[in-house]
Amino acid sequence: GLQIANGDNRNAQNLYVYMNQCDSVPLKYITLAAGDTKFVSLPHNFQGRVTRGTDALNLQGQAQWLGTWFECSFDPSGNGEIWGDVSLIRGYDGPVTMSATDGTGAARGFSNNILPGAPGAAIVTKPDWAKDLAPTEDGNTSSENWCLSQVQGKAYCDDSHGSPVIVSKNSVFDVTFYAGYI
Repeated sequence: GLQIANGDNRNAQNLYVYMNQCDSVPLKYITLAAGDTKFVSLPHNFQGRVTRGTDALNLQGQAQWLGTWFECSFDPSGNGEIWGDVSLIRGYDGPVTMSATDGTGAARGFSNNILPGAPGAAIVTKPDWAKDLAPTEDGNTSSENWCLSQVQGKAYCDDSHGSPVIVSKNSVFDVTFYAGYI
């Protein structure tokens, strides 16, 4: 499962859990008060992501891909391991960190805001008018190059530069969503 924290000490955040191949309807969604933490249990076969959002956008039955993704999946062998990463391939709407809770010290992601200073060609507007880094998968080299220079291998910026995936052998990750652009 996931121990999810709101690293924004001023504002509540809405988070949405999606199974892969089910992009229009979240499996679960939670609201975390400023500084709050909640445990989110996941089915043993879970493969998917957690993203920021709003009920107005994420509960309308349409895929909302733009933003920072925390991705995770349980090992299909049933050995109790959960694998995960932070991905900016579909865009960036705020920092996310993750760490294994199995005592290994494995951690990825970043807590600093990388939007300030980004080149104009790397910025897009979400349906709710919030600014975001453009998805790198769409060939936006400005966004990709900015992302690579800022996260230094701690998150996916594309599928060609490193593998920031970690494992937690006890089936739990600590995940923190810091202040974002929603």
